[in-house]
Amino acid sequence: MAKVDNIRVVSSILHYLTWACGPKKGREFWSQYVKSISNSPEEQKEKIRAKLDGAYIIHIELLLSNLKEIDQNESYWSATEVLEEDVLAQQANSESASFSTIANLFQFLPSKRIPSILSKLDSNILADKFDSPTAQPIMWFLRYCSANTSSQAFSESFLSNLHEKGKLIEALKNSNVGVVNKCLKFIGDVNLALRDELKNSLLPYWVQISLSSNLSSVTGEICNKTLPIEIRR
Repeated sequence: MAKVDNIRVVSSILHYLTWACGPKKGREFWSQYVKSISNSPEEQKEKIRAKLDGAYIIHIELLLSNLKEIDQNESYWSATEVLEEDVLAQQANSESASFSTIANLFQFLPSKRIPSILSKLDSNILADKFDSPTAQPIMWFLRYCSANTSSQAFSESFLSNLHEKGKLIEALKNSNVGVVNKCLKFIGDVNLALRDELKNSLLPYWVQISLSSNLSSVTGEICNKTLPIEIRR
């Protein structure tokens, strides 16, 4: 058993062991690691929580991702019983946390925890963090947020800040047709007026968007009549 002392090292070993030897070896390593901390379940939880409290959010996200690969129950236990919302929110607001990492992390959290975490975040800081050339991270973020209607106010504030900074339209026009239409759907669930404004602003870019997409995606959108009329003529 390797002597490990932080979540980054644990997560790295877990990842490479699972990749090289399969989920069974990954589960064995995690089980040995947890038992090396303590034989008491409550003490195990408290000591792992202390390690997560001192970890960067990217290493927390990687640990939950790796745990999900080997045992969904362990990933769920870590996300619900071990992680503290205040610490997670503090890490998400920190300078080191990227928007993509925050969006990715949400997929490993129970939907009922997301509104409480969002309530502790600053939507303007989150919009400042966004630096992706495409809207795909926005799509995933809105997807996880939309699982709970109580997240709608935060989503609307975040989208408004993103739009005011000119980042929203820029990311959408550089995305493929599938991402654009999914984003517009999620945005419409939050703010119909903003969705309609964006649709109109995107009209000059639909040829560019379609050409950057694979043929099957464009064909599917045409069949579903979700491309603007100018492209279907």
